[in-house]
Amino acid sequence: MTGGSLPVVLVDRLRSELDRLEAIANAAAVPSLHWAEDSAWLTDMLDPLPSQRHERAPGWQPMITPEEIKHIAANDPATVLRTIQAHRKIIDDHQHEFGLKHYLVDEGDPTFGCTRCHDNDGLIMPAGWCVTVLALASIYFPESDATP
Repeated sequence: MTGGSLPVVLVDRLRSELDRLEAIANAAAVPSLHWAEDSAWLTDMLDPLPSQRHERAPGWQPMITPEEIKHIAANDPATVLRTIQAHRKIIDDHQHEFGLKHYLVDEGDPTFGCTRCHDNDGLIMPAGWCVTVLALASIYFPESDATP
């Protein structure tokens, strides 16, 4: 954070990740019947067509388990797109702005806060990233503490 610019690195990273996942989900979007747990498309992944059965070697195992199929079906493109839309609304609702600089605030302390979580009668308290944005970031960036 330099020269008076708000440290939006975390929110920018979140928005970029949501854009990436949205593109993947849109590319995978097919009629919902293809994503149902009991659809022929998913069943064929476990049990190939009769014409392919003779090609199985002894001890053949399906490439995907029934549990994995249920996971795939539960994360169909429509569900992913709804999740992305909800996460964007959360980010938009938790805007971060520069806060009131108090004489008791140390030089290294945050100078920004969340307009929803850190609002004190119209004054934004400089508390850094709110727990809502940090929790949302932890979904997409579990390898870090989600701080910029």
